[in-house]
Amino acid sequence: MSRMLILTAVMASLLAARAEEMRIELTPGSYASHIEAVAAEAPESLMLVGSADVRDLRAVAASLPEGVRLLNMQGLVIEEYTYPYNSAEDRGYYPAHTIPAATFAHTRFPEILFPVTLEAIGEGAFAGSALREAGFPTSLRSLGDYAFAGCGSLEKMIFCAPLTYLGAGAFRNCTALVRADLYPTEIKEVPDFLFAGCVSLKEALIPSVAKKIGREVFAGSGLEDVILPYGTDCAPFALAGMKELRGADVNYPAGGYGLLFGTPALERLDNAGAEAPDLMLAASGIADSKVSAGFNAIGDYAFAGLQAGKLVLSRDITRIGRGAFASMPLLRSIDVIPLGAAVPDISEEAIEGLDPSGIVLWVDSVSADAWRAHGVWSRFRIDTSGNSGVGGIVADDSGQIEIKAAGGRIIVSAPDAIRSLAVWSTAGSLLFASAPGKHGVEVDAGQWRGCIVAVEAADAAGRRRQAKLMLD
Repeated sequence: MSRMLILTAVMASLLAARAEEMRIELTPGSYASHIEAVAAEAPESLMLVGSADVRDLRAVAASLPEGVRLLNMQGLVIEEYTYPYNSAEDRGYYPAHTIPAATFAHTRFPEILFPVTLEAIGEGAFAGSALREAGFPTSLRSLGDYAFAGCGSLEKMIFCAPLTYLGAGAFRNCTALVRADLYPTEIKEVPDFLFAGCVSLKEALIPSVAKKIGREVFAGSGLEDVILPYGTDCAPFALAGMKELRGADVNYPAGGYGLLFGTPALERLDNAGAEAPDLMLAASGIADSKVSAGFNAIGDYAFAGLQAGKLVLSRDITRIGRGAFASMPLLRSIDVIPLGAAVPDISEEAIEGLDPSGIVLWVDSVSADAWRAHGVWSRFRIDTSGNSGVGGIVADDSGQIEIKAAGGRIIVSAPDAIRSLAVWSTAGSLLFASAPGKHGVEVDAGQWRGCIVAVEAADAAGRRRQAKLMLD
């Protein structure tokens, strides 16, 4: 009796093992003959080897039992197939080494191993599926539009391939995706809506070879920081709609219409270039008064709805567009001291929604008459005291942020990354502004030798230090 029990246990174990994985060797068009066996076996893992075509892939997707967790196609070669012209099922040509459009859309298996010879995944091929992870083979070259869109369980995707084409919205609304590393790819363009709606996304790495970024790539995502490759050609609203975005290093972009439109949590903007295109920062949350200091041109509605309480204009500013400062609810002062008597033209539309009589315009006393003579600037409350926020700066001995002068340089160090740094003359002119994002910064102060300057620094932890330095 004991031998019988042992034999029964061994057989049960073997049957269980067989149910865990089922292996089928295919020839093109043969999977339909295995459907009943797969249903009876109900394996957790289905391994397909040999060769197959679009007919087999569609049959697998349509008939796979609910309990299958892993579809292993690593040993499968997908061959080309052309449906006959009189076929009732489909017509047309399907290339080799390709998973056609919509083939596995809305399937329920959570894991997949792709064929090692796979070269392309078609449009919407896995859209709305239950996949948790996608590890792409080194052979993959093309990923179609919306290929994995709406995969709400997809937590991880791994590119080990020199991918050259990535379709629009390929991972749109993958709400569980946390990290996206595109560095291994060779894509030249980050397409429209690629990670839009990925609410859990916290890190996205864009390769330096990508020289163009499409529309609303991260709109509605959970991404808090973004770094673009140098000189990226940005489509309209490229980084718009990022509700959680706090820091952006855009690395001197080309284009940029509406670049950061609708980013209410934005606190830091680095390397924005010399021009603020139309709608660039409209409805963003950035409150740093230095945000405007580096721009020589401010486009239409570029700062509309901005949360800054103070603006500093560049001495080289040449254009202020329609609605540039419209509806800025917290704006209380504008510093134009660096401009001297070079009064830039501005229209009534530039300040729509504002009461200029309640906004201080800090001007150089020598140049005040030039500003008072202008039809729009004269409506501001002009102040020539020179105290635009610098005069009250005194040494701070908190020890948290260190500011000193040595060897013709201003040296600043902090326990956390330095979020903003500004150097002012005692007359109130902005001499230097930066958002370095590093623990230590050195500024060449040779041009200010023999002068007293005011330095203000703040780090990521919210510490702030102000100091006056004599530059020997």
